[in-house]
Amino acid sequence: MAETRFYVQPVPSGGAARIVMGLEQGLAPLVLTTRTATPPDPANPADARVVVSPSSRLYPADDPLRLRAHPNLVYLQAFDLHPELEQGPVYYHLFATPDRGGSYLPPVTVAVDASQPTRAAASFATRDLVRPRLEYHLQRVVDSGRVQPAAGYIPVLEQESLAKDDPLPAVLIKEAIIPTSYGIGQHRGEWTDNGDGTAYREYAYRYRARLDMLVVSESPAERTELANALHDALLTDQPLLESVGYRGLTIQRMTHAAPAPEGFMVFGEEITLDGEIEVVAREELRYSVGDLETFITPL
Repeated sequence: MAETRFYVQPVPSGGAARIVMGLEQGLAPLVLTTRTATPPDPANPADARVVVSPSSRLYPADDPLRLRAHPNLVYLQAFDLHPELEQGPVYYHLFATPDRGGSYLPPVTVAVDASQPTRAAASFATRDLVRPRLEYHLQRVVDSGRVQPAAGYIPVLEQESLAKDDPLPAVLIKEAIIPTSYGIGQHRGEWTDNGDGTAYREYAYRYRARLDMLVVSESPAERTELANALHDALLTDQPLLESVGYRGLTIQRMTHAAPAPEGFMVFGEEITLDGEIEVVAREELRYSVGDLETFITPL
């Protein structure tokens, strides 16, 4: 007796589905979708949408349910990105054909709702955390009289270079986030909400986050005074930054000098804050192992 396995999994970000088919040698798949549970006629699908045909280009896949391995099945996968998935539940019908459409075995039907995302990532930009601290500490420097800018404040600008009318002194900031290796794997585990019983799976992704802060001034003495104040402030704020997930911090400094757009000399000192952040993604598990086992149908 032939056996087939059919899995349709909503893509965590929503609006798409991953289709995995386990077929014995000699069988080709036909996958149709409908808005109702009744399987269409594969020879005359009418309003059913063809997702996979016997001539479709498919890609190798692993068995999502490895607890019940079947040595004679070949696993193939496809992705459904049709806008129909945004409108609610869709029924997928797999018809296996031994002669590429001449005849079909009985269908396997799976219902999937991919209209809503099931994964949310908890990430943050380090500049959104550091910039308010910079503005706070810079205003304290102005209020104390250590620096007396003509504008009455020191702007923190998210740009790489000075524009023509930017006031001085100023602090320019830019950020780079670079993926790093994650030695123990990305899967953090699974858990169930005791309130509503919803099951979740969590993943963690590790990045190096580098924030470059360029202190610029027309005066080298003022530049140095500001750079010293910011360096001290970052050292003081290090426990705060690490408590919200910006860890392993290092601070570097480098001086610069270059002409401003108006032609006069501007002196700068770059302070680089480098550390590691972890981005956590949580995915709602809509299908349990028990549900998946119902999709394994002997023919």
